[in-house]
Formats: sequence, structure tokens, C-alpha cells
Amino acid sequence: MIIKKKTKKKKKSYILNKFLLFYFFLTVIFFTISTSIVLKSSTFKKTKVQFLDKISRYGRYNYLYLPQIFFGALKSNFTHFEKLNLEISFDNILIIENLRSESIANGDLPPRHLIPKINLDIIHNGKRYSGDARLKGDRIIHYNKKKNTSYKIELDKNNYLFGIKKFSIQKPVIRNYAYEWIFHELAKEFGVIKLTYKFINLSVNGEDLGLFVLEEGFGKELIEKNNRRNGPIFGLNEDLNYSNIDPVFEIYNKRFWERNENETVALIASQKLRDFFDKKLEVKDVFDLDKWASYFAIIDLTGTWHGALLKSVKFYYNPINGLFEPIPFDGQRFKPNYNKFNLSYDNKLVIDFLKNQKIEGEGKGLGWIKGFFFIN
Repeated sequence: MIIKKKTKKKKKSYILNKFLLFYFFLTVIFFTISTSIVLKSSTFKKTKVQFLDKISRYGRYNYLYLPQIFFGALKSNFTHFEKLNLEISFDNILIIENLRSESIANGDLPPRHLIPKINLDIIHNGKRYSGDARLKGDRIIHYNKKKNTSYKIELDKNNYLFGIKKFSIQKPVIRNYAYEWIFHELAKEFGVIKLTYKFINLSVNGEDLGLFVLEEGFGKELIEKNNRRNGPIFGLNEDLNYSNIDPVFEIYNKRFWERNENETVALIASQKLRDFFDKKLEVKDVFDLDKWASYFAIIDLTGTWHGALLKSVKFYYNPINGLFEPIPFDGQRFKPNYNKFNLSYDNKLVIDFLKNQKIEGEGKGLGWIKGFFFIN
């Protein structure tokens, strides 16, 4: 009897195991077929594309590179940056802070000629450089936080730091971190006038404020180190006119170019610029087309269309050939990083904006360069 019962139990157990095995394989087949159907469905494909697009636009895709980012962060601790310390008196700190508070409340800095200048000393490698400074910036990010404040600095006579007298100091985020540096390095590669643009470690009265970037201003030092003959530099006067229609230009180093021996060159250059915007002269008679073609190529390569706006690029007049060359400046980059999953990424070039009759947003201010690309 005992043997029969054991045999029956074994038989039941065998049947149950067979059933479970069959059930397992049936379940695997069912889920495989179901998953395959779902993965091939248009709904899933659409959802997948939207999901990958979202994580690429919000930077989540970059989590794949966390090990490289971590290693790069460790290496950065051993990277040497020039150290600058701004020594500003208590009274001048009060002037800066009062203006900063007023500007935050008003949403903007006053016109440049109304911004007070303060005296300061800059300490670099044990040497002292004296000069004047003021707050700068057409966006609130330049001055909304005390520790991130941007400064425009001009050193006193015979004072040169890194071979320059005029420069700005601002947080790297102002110019999109490393992208502006790439923008200027490409200018050098293409033979276009290049500003000194370097990362520094900044302190104010001994307080370490971390990484800043130093950006050269516009003077004869910039022209001469780029192997050009000294000539006037023009930029849009944003206090008077912000558009491409009837623009008003200001000349840098005005006192120098108002001297009797220099004013003829400045007047000729100024008249040429006005005649171009009054449609009295063609592009080829006013601009060095090879240099400008290189500049537009840099803009297309880096997606820095902001740098082609009239308020951004500066105009150097070469007295040798009587033509204007571009000085790349403020190549703010709004275009997102390329990612194959990013649906909103586009391959637009400058010319694509110009061909669009209904240009909006950033591209709207590019209208002044149509003459470089189209005749009639």
C-alpha cells in the first residue's frame, strides 16, 4: 500500500512539473510575442522618440558620461589659473553695492555714461596695477549676485596686465562656459582678429570668488598683436539705437582718433560705414569679404548667431586696404548641444535665417548682413 501511494505521488508530481514547465514556456512565448508587438507598434515608437528627445534636451542623457565628468572634475583641481585679487576700498564697495541694488530694482543698469567709476588696484603675482572699474552688463545675471558681479576695467597709463589695458571680468556662464573660448580660438585659426579670452581665479579683497573669465576690450594693443596697422574700431551705440535701422556707431579710443593727425582716417571710416547702411555703397566696397566669410563660417560652426548681431560684432577699419574686418565678440550660444535624439535640434546656417522672410527671435537682428549673401 505504501509503495502504491508513493508511486501515485510521484506521478502527480511529474504531471505537475510537466504542467509548470509547459506553463513557463507558454508564458515566455506569450510575453515575447506581446513585447514584440508592443515594440513594433507605432504608439511605442512615438513614445520612445518623445522620451529620448526629452532626456536629451534636459541633459539627462549626459548621465552616461558621469565617469568622464567625475574624472575631469578631479583633474581640474590640478589645473593652474592665473590669480587676480581686486583691492577695492570700503567707500567704493558701498558705491558698487548701492548701484547694484538700484539696478536690480530697476531691472537694468543705467546708461554707461551714468554708471559711476571707482578706483581699484589689481594684484597679480605680487605686482600691483591701478585703474578704474565699473559695473557692466545688459542682463541682470551680470550683477544680481554680489559674488558673481561683472566688472569693466581700464588700467592707468603705462599699466598693462597680460599685455592689455582694457578688459571685462565676468562669470563663465555669462558667455556659455567654454563655448565662447572655442569661438575666439576659431577666430585665431581662421586669421580673424582675436581677443584675449582667458579663465582666471578671482578674489575681491582677499575673498576667493572662484572661476571667472577675462575678456579683452578694444584698443590699439588688440589690433597690433593681431598684426594689423592701428585703425579705428566701431561698435553700435546701444544707448542710442538698438536696431539695424539708422544705427548709431561709436568709436573706441575716441580721444586718440580726434587728434588732428588721426581724425582724417576716422572720418573716412565713419563715412564708409554710414554710406553702407544708407545703401550708397555695396558690401565689397566697404568690407573685407574674405575675413567676413571666415567669420560667418565660425558662427555656423559654433551656432553662435548672436555674434553676428549688429550690437555684438565690432568693426575694425584697416587703413591699408580701406576695408572693415570683423572683431568677434559676444558669441552667445543659444543652440543646444547636438544629440541624435533631440527632435528640436536644427542644422540652420546663417543663410537659412536670411532666406526666411519672417525671421523671428534671435535671427531677426541678422537682417543687416543680407548684403553679404544676396545681390538684389
